[in-house]
Amino acid sequence: MLTPQQEADLSRRIEAGLVADAVAAGMFAAAAGATPEELARLSAQGRAAFAELVERNLALVGFVVAPIARATGLDRDELAQEGRVGLVEAAWRFDPTRGSFASCAIPWIRMRAWDEAVTAHGSLGMPPRRARQWRRALAIRDALASGMARAPRLDEVAAQTGESEAVVRSLLAFRPACRLTPEHEEAVTAAEPREVAALDVSGMLARLSPIQRRILVLRHGLGGEEMLSTARIADVLRCSPSTVRRYEQAALTLLRGAGEGALAA
Repeated sequence: MLTPQQEADLSRRIEAGLVADAVAAGMFAAAAGATPEELARLSAQGRAAFAELVERNLALVGFVVAPIARATGLDRDELAQEGRVGLVEAAWRFDPTRGSFASCAIPWIRMRAWDEAVTAHGSLGMPPRRARQWRRALAIRDALASGMARAPRLDEVAAQTGESEAVVRSLLAFRPACRLTPEHEEAVTAAEPREVAALDVSGMLARLSPIQRRILVLRHGLGGEEMLSTARIADVLRCSPSTVRRYEQAALTLLRGAGEGALAA
């Protein structure tokens, strides 16, 4: 880990690099005698200092993420990936006059990791704040049911959550999307050919955006493609696994609606 003096030195180099970038972009005038070469050198030093500040504090991510992974049972590597996003955000906001970098970074890392955890790596299809409300409403409902030995009324749950009955009703009515199990896949395989044909898979895929379509093709091995894991698709598309999951869940939601319409017809 870095000493306070090293953190302060890196912070000054980062700030100097940002100022040099602003001057080079014409946002304000350079100091007398500053040459383009000097500005470029300060900019490069600032980027190097930023990278060093982040890299030398990567251990903080593991420190914060480990107990969250244990508590939730979610994938530690994927939580760590989001934690690293928080680390970078903290590096941009770090002010050495207000304390150590760790004191700045840990809340940002924890926030990002918990956002990823409460949304189950994005598979819930709702923003973190809404996911927290949903989980809290479920926990309160279950606790009341346990204490009362009966199903609590909506107004009783709302009183405990501090939310309106309308909000609590919508929260409790939410059902996460479920991935097909092997039993479901066998049922689809055993279905009558005319039922499967009615789904017109190629037509439904055409409804999706290019990235949604690409993710489904790679994730489920459509069209003879190799079936890839979420992590592998993230590497191919140069994004995070949670982003892949969000696109996949959105695509599956659209396809479910299209499939239901086709079967109804």
